[in-house]
Amino acid sequence: VEKEEEFFRITLANGIHYLSKAVIIAVGSKRRTLNVPGEAEFKGRGVSYCAPCDAPLFKDKVTAIVGGGNAALQAALLLTIYSPKVYLIHRREQFRAFPVYVDLVRNNPKIELVLDSVVEEIGGVKTVEWVRIRNVKTGEEKRLEISGIIIEIGSEPPKDFFKKLDLRTDEKGYIIVGPGQETNIKGIYAAGDCTAGPHKKKFDQIVTAAAEGAVAALSVYEQLKLGIEEEIAGY
Repeated sequence: VEKEEEFFRITLANGIHYLSKAVIIAVGSKRRTLNVPGEAEFKGRGVSYCAPCDAPLFKDKVTAIVGGGNAALQAALLLTIYSPKVYLIHRREQFRAFPVYVDLVRNNPKIELVLDSVVEEIGGVKTVEWVRIRNVKTGEEKRLEISGIIIEIGSEPPKDFFKKLDLRTDEKGYIIVGPGQETNIKGIYAAGDCTAGPHKKKFDQIVTAAAEGAVAALSVYEQLKLGIEEEIAGY
């Protein structure tokens, strides 16, 4: 995306160009990965990044969750509906989650906490069969026999793309937007998982992302058809 006078030139990967007076960026964010041996190999064969999507697939199977935030603890609690045993692997001693979730996982007999530990390798034959973990304090390694692992360590936006456009972002790289989803660059709006919207720290759902898209579209309409513009984001 490049600015050309009052237009933006959008160049696609196939070389096709488009000119527009407004642009809505809705590129989403990408799930963070562990980058360990076996993770990519077993993706979709026991390695998952979405508990609500895949939890039923692990019915009556021993599973593991990696992460220490709200999403990870919620995933562990959800898995206990289907799985007889859930290992909750976290690299620190303390969780970064709401106290209510921490209490629930600590008191759930199906959840075994594996703290101060990181995943070193995921293995198996056709599907996930085990995970090798290492204690970050003692260096001790051990293998857990599991049939599935859900990785919940957050997501990140395409920061480099945003930097090229000089878009203002927060400390994590998400685009800062105003009430009309406008960015710090006139004519560029952003919506969805790539933004630092006010609800992001509490809710990160499809419905909230879609709502931002609707607001952005209405703002573009007001700008182009009615000549109404919000103040540039950035405060």
